[in-house]
Amino acid sequence: MIIFEILLTILSIGIFILYLVDKNHEHKIKRVIPIIASLIITLIIIILINQNISNNSIIFILCIALLSSIIPFYYIRSTLKFLLLSVFTFLSFTFLDYLNGSLLFPMIIAFSIGTALGIYYRSGLQTFKRKHTSTDKGLETRRDIIHIILGIIIMSLFFVLPFHTAIYVTIALIFLGYIYNGIIPNLKNNVYRKLVIFERNDSIYGLGALYLGIGISLLIGFIHNPSFLITGFIALFFADPLATIFGINIKSPRLFYNKHKSILGTFTFFLVIAIGAFPIIGIYSLAFGVILSITESIDNIVDDNIAIAIVMILLYIIFLAITHHLPFSLL
Repeated sequence: MIIFEILLTILSIGIFILYLVDKNHEHKIKRVIPIIASLIITLIIIILINQNISNNSIIFILCIALLSSIIPFYYIRSTLKFLLLSVFTFLSFTFLDYLNGSLLFPMIIAFSIGTALGIYYRSGLQTFKRKHTSTDKGLETRRDIIHIILGIIIMSLFFVLPFHTAIYVTIALIFLGYIYNGIIPNLKNNVYRKLVIFERNDSIYGLGALYLGIGISLLIGFIHNPSFLITGFIALFFADPLATIFGINIKSPRLFYNKHKSILGTFTFFLVIAIGAFPIIGIYSLAFGVILSITESIDNIVDDNIAIAIVMILLYIIFLAITHHLPFSLL
């Protein structure tokens, strides 16, 4: 255990140094921003929600945050570095979970925060200033169908596997998805040519999948109640894509506060959560449906998958506080 502690820390610092001296980027100072931000935010969150965590454990968690924030830098840009870094991060994640299962949720939080900040830096300001171009109904529908299929697969894991195992398998699938999407564009083979039809012209290949993975990771990291976690999955995997499918394919009046979203699409989002989550969280599904549908209908500064996940986490914490079930430590 001690040897692994030292080795992980040294290798993480070494990777960070190699990242700093990498010549494949023009902004040598700016590239540090997502790493520092991920370390600070992760540290604050871990301390706030779990005061009992040891100093050694915090170091491990920060190593995961550091590595996760660097991974997006090499996404598509450098296949070999991206592959090695992703595999190393996942193996570190796996071994730490094996040594101390209580680190699983903090590591997932570190992974989601680090990856989110890294990918936003990687994609640049374009991500924050999304342009509203004409909608390709066929493209959006295809993307949303894949979205729903992924949801069925992920949710099935939580019905057939023990909770901890389902979480770990889901994170493993997210890593595999990242690695696959990061490698396939550089191969330029028939598989890539078939998959690229699911991508928007003005975005990085696989960016939507990355955001979805971050949203899933955030939900899993913060929400440990299976009923509310499934509610979050319903919002991400079913309410969001179905709202888009109905919104773009059926004519409906626009929202008065957002001309790019329709009343039908927003109502569909609400209805899916209100009905789908009712059997597991009861009447609360109505309130969750209203708030999450409003969240989705607003042009958020972050991607909808991440915005929905963050609001779902806040609703979960508020629910725990109102019902007096809020424990001293959330992790």
